[in-house]
Amino acid sequence: MCMTKWADKLLAFCTRRRTPLQWLLVLMLTGAFLVGGIRFGPVAMLSYCASWAERKIFLCLYAALYFGAMAACLLWKKWDWPRFLYAAALVMVALLIRIALFNHISSDYDSFLRVWVDAFRQNGFAAIAQEIGDYNLPYQYILALVARLPLNAMYQIKLVSIVFDFALALLLMALTERFLSPRYRLVVLSAALLIPTLWFNGAMWGQCDALYCFFVLGCLYAMLADRPVLSMALLTVAFSFKLQTVFIFPLVLFGLWQKKYKLRHLLVFPLSYLVIILPALLAGRSLISALTIYLRQATQYNERLTYNAPNIYQFFPFGEVSMQHSYTSILKFIPGVNAELWGEWWTKDTVRYLLAALVPYAGMLVLALVYYLYRGRKHVRLPHVWRLCLAFTLLMPLVLPKMHDRYFTLAEIFAILYAVRYPKRWFIPVLVVGASFEGYMPFLARERPLDMRIAAAMMIAAMGVVLWDIIRDMRAARAADADHPEAPQAVYKV
Repeated sequence: MCMTKWADKLLAFCTRRRTPLQWLLVLMLTGAFLVGGIRFGPVAMLSYCASWAERKIFLCLYAALYFGAMAACLLWKKWDWPRFLYAAALVMVALLIRIALFNHISSDYDSFLRVWVDAFRQNGFAAIAQEIGDYNLPYQYILALVARLPLNAMYQIKLVSIVFDFALALLLMALTERFLSPRYRLVVLSAALLIPTLWFNGAMWGQCDALYCFFVLGCLYAMLADRPVLSMALLTVAFSFKLQTVFIFPLVLFGLWQKKYKLRHLLVFPLSYLVIILPALLAGRSLISALTIYLRQATQYNERLTYNAPNIYQFFPFGEVSMQHSYTSILKFIPGVNAELWGEWWTKDTVRYLLAALVPYAGMLVLALVYYLYRGRKHVRLPHVWRLCLAFTLLMPLVLPKMHDRYFTLAEIFAILYAVRYPKRWFIPVLVVGASFEGYMPFLARERPLDMRIAAAMMIAAMGVVLWDIIRDMRAARAADADHPEAPQAVYKV
């Protein structure tokens, strides 16, 4: 009886002093991470640090990341104890998983990122005046900063990526809290931190897709919050990091239809872009060079129709084995085809001509969907934003050639939000993330556990369901408008 009384008093005290106790617990967990990391865990995993002092610096940075993520959670929303303890454990596990992958040296880092960092170390920020690598200028600014710090460059690059992993997860949680369903905020946080493609993308591969995804989500959040100038500025930042931001450009047209943007807000894009490239211009980079980085990217990777992306080109007979002599052995199974003559025809020029034809073809498919939506724009409601975001981030990498394995990252993020908005579509993120993960395997594991055509079929199935949902909703909106022409917006809700 006495123990029960003391337990009740303790529970009442923890409830009454919940917020300060949660802050205290975050501090204690951060300290435990530091002590445990030095004695037992993460710090010993950083094999490429030059000294123990450097390892401890990285450990302090990881601890600061944990504390920052939990502080953001506490500042955003009051948490009851079960949800808070779950979030604290989740963030810790997600961080430890990423640290465990830090020692992997990808071929991209060895062949490109390391070389670019060395160029900045030799020439300082003035090296930005040269055409170093094929990344756009904001990421080159980050590499220039990495080069100035006397720490392992690979760990710094990966740390930048996982900082944005956590920032992206927190932004997704905030987006869910404000515009979707507050009860799913922990589900979204868990999915964003634990889906394997994001582990491998930043912590293992050293890629920066989380950066542009974060700013794209920020653009959407600002648009829905009626902050059009901020929204366009964030879209510009996203575009300046990755060309794949174009997958979400139709969102601007949707914002214009829904009066979330006005035409004058479009001027924010070029003005913001000029501000972003200004440091490079001051360092001696020519304006033409700064503005044509993506044009130079478009001339690369002309040997294959798809670079492990699970898209429609996996079904092309030579989408995966083009430019290899071994592909001719397949042709003997095709009636009426002479493998030797075909081998003479299938050259680099042939692939280049095919690519030149497929790009406008894919563009016409995208424009056809835009035109269909434009014709029925009176029946496209603001709640449809979730369908459109996922539709375009799926459609473009599905039909465009030369897509890489990582180009469905944005679609994975929107698939999570899609399942939250439409719970009956819970299988959409399963299909999208599963297919995207399979695309990572050839590069990271040098094997294909699943036929890439199956992965492509999974992505196509997800796209088909989303398109059907859009068509069905537009038909329902049209019928509702016909029945209630006096107040169509009031009678139709998604």
